Amino acid sequence: MFEERVGRVLHNMEEMGLEQMIISDPPSVFYLTGRWILPNERLLALYLNKNGNNKLFINKLFTVDGDIGIEKVWFSDTDPACRMIADCTDHEKPLGIDKKMAARFLLELMELGAGSSYKNASECVDGARRIKDGEEKERMILASRLNDEAMARFRGLIKEGVTELEVAAGMCAIYKELGTEGPSFGPLVSFGANAAIGHHKPDGTVLKDGDCVLFDVGCKKNSYCSDMTRTFFYKSASEKGREVYEIVKKANLAAQAVMKPGMKFCA
Repeated sequence: MFEERVGRVLHNMEEMGLEQMIISDPPSVFYLTGRWILPNERLLALYLNKNGNNKLFINKLFTVDGDIGIEKVWFSDTDPACRMIADCTDHEKPLGIDKKMAARFLLELMELGAGSSYKNASECVDGARRIKDGEEKERMILASRLNDEAMARFRGLIKEGVTELEVAAGMCAIYKELGTEGPSFGPLVSFGANAAIGHHKPDGTVLKDGDCVLFDVGCKKNSYCSDMTRTFFYKSASEKGREVYEIVKKANLAAQAVMKPGMKFCA
């Protein structure tokens, strides 16, 4: 367990008037425990209590080896997992629930009276995750640097007759060569009119002279993600395309000139 991170979550819970909370979102569980557990349709629950009675409820189908600084409570598909959780909660106190908990689990916990009331307490975790510590910053910087290197190589994939699908496959290969865990999403590449379609999925569209080429890509390294969008033109650009490109570029440069720590995003 990352005790400092857990401490921030507990502080946020106190500010919300909560003494106990169940976290089921896998990225949040990873943030607090350092272990990735992807339960798919099954239950995953990290129970936090201000008194330190913390427990991680895990299905036996998943492997979590070694000491992770918290009691691991194992259950099978035939065990009453929600009842096992309810047996640990304080039924006389409100129970925080995160926004990712499936309704079928929450409804059962409510029927079992796991708490005196129930509150969406996702902000307790989200607020802690929003402020990155030193280790997280280093991981984010590395993922971004690798994405910069990848983008510099993606341009070499753009050649006459290539399809979006072929470029997407080449992008995945480049991420692998750079030692990343692969794309953090997609990757998305669009030619011509497809670039005007939000999150267009690569297809068999063939590149042609004058096409706008849009890359919307990111990679994952040490479980932290990068994200970048860049626009190129193949061989030539129309007068209108060049005009719009320059407007967007000018706006980006203007924003960079005034950005500073503490500014609100709306500014």
